[in-house]
Amino acid sequence: MDTLTDRYIAAVTTSVPERARQDVATELRGSIEDAVRSRAAAGEPADAAELAVVTELGDPDVLAADYADRPSYLIGPRFYQPWRRLVIMLLTVVLPIAVLAVALGLSLAAVNETAASGGHPDLGARIGPVIGQTVGIGVTIAVHLVFWSTFVFAAVERSGGAVAPPRWTPDQLPVTGIPHKESLGELTAGLVWLAVLSDFLIVDQVIGLVWLDGTGYAVVDPVLWPWWIGALLAILLAQAIVLLVRWRRGTSPALAVVLTVLTLLGAAWTITALVTGHLLNPALWAYITRNGDVGPEVGPILSTVAVFLVIAITILDILHNLRGTRRSRPTAPGL
Repeated sequence: MDTLTDRYIAAVTTSVPERARQDVATELRGSIEDAVRSRAAAGEPADAAELAVVTELGDPDVLAADYADRPSYLIGPRFYQPWRRLVIMLLTVVLPIAVLAVALGLSLAAVNETAASGGHPDLGARIGPVIGQTVGIGVTIAVHLVFWSTFVFAAVERSGGAVAPPRWTPDQLPVTGIPHKESLGELTAGLVWLAVLSDFLIVDQVIGLVWLDGTGYAVVDPVLWPWWIGALLAILLAQAIVLLVRWRRGTSPALAVVLTVLTLLGAAWTITALVTGHLLNPALWAYITRNGDVGPEVGPILSTVAVFLVIAITILDILHNLRGTRRSRPTAPGL
């Protein structure tokens, strides 16, 4: 019968590369026998001494990893930081883009399916199912992104010295203690956009920007005038003030938070108007679809696309604000 030592050596050498098994078995057996003889010479029974020695050696798989010089961790310290940066980038950049694309595709498919069945393609009624499917697919995408990134880095970790981690250089250090300031060009572009949008809203409601058969039509639903559109104009004015302050004083976390809140309020206003069917004047849309060249399903499709465009632009604006704040982090005390 195999002794306890034989069984332990067999368990260790099974996980060791074949070319090294004999050497490991010889070395390990000698170590165990020497330790057992030492304990037996001190008066300990042979069986008890053998059991104590094997117990002290511990898990044979762990010992085999030491003999094979194989890491017992998934991602070690050499590659942990590059792996972490990659996973964060994938989850904060790639995943949102993929989720938006999936949600847009599901929404358009729902619109076409409803229109094909002869039903009225109501955007609000489809939000629940689309969100549920998007969340499920988004979780699946996130799992795949993390799994395959980890798999590749684990394989690289076990390649020994075949692959070296990315080299760090001082150029990667962030600038500290110097507030990031918007350029005059960036400020001008932002203010011009806000001014054009404000003028559009006011002129559209007062005069009407589209004239058809001698009749002026507002592009935005007049039911939103004056209170809802006035609220949006106030948001745009507040954004212009924040842009001016940021240009004069530089970016700060407080300004970034205020600008992010204003951006989210503007996005919420636009999406609410789109979903409820008030962003585009119903009278103007009825005139456009009256001749039959444009089907009734086109409106919900355009609204669906517009919702996701607003979400994408909002995310880009918020990321831009946060990036500027990160570039202007304060200097650490004592530096």
